[in-house]
Amino acid sequence: MMKKLILLFYALGMAMSSWAYSFVSGNVYYTITSASAPYTVEVSNSGKTKSYSDVTITIPSTATNSNTGITYTVTAIGESAFQSCSSITSVTLPSTITNIKDNAFNSCSGLTSFTIPSGVDSISYSAFNYCKKLTTLTVDSANTRYKAVSNILYNKNLTKLVLYLPYLPGTSFSIPSTVDTISNFAFYNSALTSVTIPSSVKIIGSYAFGYCYSLTSLALPSSVSSIGLGAFTSCSKIKTITVDTANTHFTAVDSVLFSKDLKTLIFYPALKTVTSYTIPSQVDSIADYAFWNCSNLTSITIPNSVTSLGLGVFEDCTKLTSITIPSSITSLPYATFYYCKKLASVTLSAYITSIGDVAFYDCSALKNFYVYSETPASLTTSNIFNGVTTALCSLFVPKNSVSAYQASAWNKFNIIGMETSAITNTGISTLKVSVSNGNAVITGAEAGTALNVYNLQGIAIYSGKTSGENQNIPLPAHGVYIVQLGDKSVKVIY
Repeated sequence: MMKKLILLFYALGMAMSSWAYSFVSGNVYYTITSASAPYTVEVSNSGKTKSYSDVTITIPSTATNSNTGITYTVTAIGESAFQSCSSITSVTLPSTITNIKDNAFNSCSGLTSFTIPSGVDSISYSAFNYCKKLTTLTVDSANTRYKAVSNILYNKNLTKLVLYLPYLPGTSFSIPSTVDTISNFAFYNSALTSVTIPSSVKIIGSYAFGYCYSLTSLALPSSVSSIGLGAFTSCSKIKTITVDTANTHFTAVDSVLFSKDLKTLIFYPALKTVTSYTIPSQVDSIADYAFWNCSNLTSITIPNSVTSLGLGVFEDCTKLTSITIPSSITSLPYATFYYCKKLASVTLSAYITSIGDVAFYDCSALKNFYVYSETPASLTTSNIFNGVTTALCSLFVPKNSVSAYQASAWNKFNIIGMETSAITNTGISTLKVSVSNGNAVITGAEAGTALNVYNLQGIAIYSGKTSGENQNIPLPAHGVYIVQLGDKSVKVIY
């Protein structure tokens, strides 16, 4: 989903500019970027991909508009200027170019080498996406910002690794010890299976290793103090994560990456083989896409300590069958459970106030939805439940709120009123189970009877014996629970 979004943003950006060009000169399309002195243009396209069919492209330093007679300095390669021009094998740029923009050479599948001219001071990470033959990258020696070493792009003094071409040969790479920063998107979409990070590295940028589908492990040295948004998003083959014990900012527990104080869960490896996971009670936030594509997990328990969920946090957890959102969480952000195709049961507490776009997109197995809020949560878009057969999905809501839900955007569900504080007869005349003030209350049980309380994921909330007196068992969050007394089992709703 994340990758689809990135591509969508590019498409939207191109649509907004309408891929418009201002004039053509020497078979090159240009868009005017400054119509007054100093007059500047950027290389554009004809309004569609595959705008150029030449094998060799040479861009001049100036271009003259024959309609006006004005001569412009060429300062940039615009967004998607050469996208999908598969015939191009060689491009020569002038020293006047300062910026190579998003997708400038995207999918130029014939391009084998590229030289960054002396004037360039900005290059988009996506400039060479899907240039599958591009394995030679050089930088003009007069460039004061960039330097290439072994076809890898760095800043001039080699302290920042800027871009590792996705299709370079080889499966492993050791980052030089001069590097202290791995830039945003530096290894994006790389086929590397192993990257060694030296103790000089302090900063790992946003999406630095995004979509490194072949990366199998991650070892962070003691020096790393900052990890950007989605740094390891979609690294679906990572199985183990280790962090140097001397690191004061991050730690790994059973290969799960956390902040040092365990308050933020940053990344859960997709290939961990366990099927259930209980988030530690110290955690108060879960980072964006932290559980992306964790296809082995069938059960995840979220403690009441968690107050914040990141974007797409459980996206593509394709075996997850049920989830209970604790009362500490008040909103579900964008794509929370996107493509959780086996998610059949969801329980939301009374404190959920809003649900973000595509939060349950394509959760096609969803059959039971328990919502304890008397006021219907805001559905921010109409796409939240795309792919869910809402008419066949039972929406259980507080009995006195059925009409409110029927009059809301939730009205496409099969809405059923429920008692939110249940008293259940167990079949034994003296024995009753009720819910009061967040507790399961056991009344009339004979002392010493085996007592177990489970959530709908089958995880034990309490295990012990009855006391013979009224007994209160704290329930961690609103939801449905199974209370087992000896050989009797009853369901209660909190």
